[in-house]
Amino acid sequence: MSQVNLLHSAPDYKLTHTRFGVRRDWMNEAGVRYSDYCSHRQILGMPIVAMASGISPETGRKVTAVGFIAIGQRARGVVAIGQFSVGAIAIGQVAIGSFVAVGQFSVAPLCLGQLAVGLIGAGQVGIAAVGAFMSGVVGVGVTMAAAFKP
Repeated sequence: MSQVNLLHSAPDYKLTHTRFGVRRDWMNEAGVRYSDYCSHRQILGMPIVAMASGISPETGRKVTAVGFIAIGQRARGVVAIGQFSVGAIAIGQVAIGSFVAVGQFSVAPLCLGQLAVGLIGAGQVGIAAVGAFMSGVVGVGVTMAAAFKP
């Protein structure tokens, strides 16, 4: 799928160069803002730190921050922090982690959240938790620790 530039011209980004990376900012007349940051240094072809916020003026879509440490509404990286995050360590409203996840809905071997699905985890009051060891009001697993027992 080709990306369509909604502005019909190149966005006039405000560029801020630091010794660590480059930040791009853009705002339209209505005050809608977009910004992203990408560090100069990389690990395995990914920037060490990547941040993205807002809707891209070029595509009209939310941008996914991709980096070793990724921060944004959508984040994908070794350490991912965002509303929807995927990574080895994921923190967000929806967090899917290879090792650890913390969020309202979290899936990982070690997880914590309102709804936590994994081998070891904890769920919040009133929400089910599923796994080998779980702690919460409702827990399903081999070993369970419940906050309230009926």
